Amino acid sequence: MSYGVEEKSRLELAESSEDSFRDPGILGGCGTKFVNVSNNEGLKRCEWAKTAPEWRRVRGGLVFEGKCTNSTCKAKNDIVAISMGYRTFDVVCDKDIAKTVCPICKQYVQPTTCGFNNCWWRFEGMKRDGEGKPPQFCQSDWKQADNAYHYFDKNISGEVTWLRLTLEVVKKIPS
Repeated sequence: MSYGVEEKSRLELAESSEDSFRDPGILGGCGTKFVNVSNNEGLKRCEWAKTAPEWRRVRGGLVFEGKCTNSTCKAKNDIVAISMGYRTFDVVCDKDIAKTVCPICKQYVQPTTCGFNNCWWRFEGMKRDGEGKPPQFCQSDWKQADNAYHYFDKNISGEVTWLRLTLEVVKKIPS
């Protein structure tokens, strides 16, 4: 697609405030690919292992998973677990998105799925399931993750483009 831009055209960068630039809802932004947390079929519960590589050890609360692509890291090409704790996190444009780093080499890792343990969690978001379909708002009620690892299996839940996705994770359910 050319979008009407002809060869040798000059384009000008229009600066905008950081908040509006990072808001994917403005002017139909692209969003980000992430597991479909609205599809509970892929939500799995896994008992804790007695041993695990250090890049798969987690703390309580929200955990992101993604592949470490640093060729010099011990965890290279492996899925690493990134503990984020108890917090609210916008997967698309959180101010702390750069903190999703490999626990070994500390280089940025693009989160592709998430997990939870020892917490209560819920989500709210706007997803786009495919080209030509309107975005769809979805949210969940509070869910409890007990003392085990609860995670979304991307192969079952699938992956969608999120225009907005906020995960709220707390230690105790609000009254």
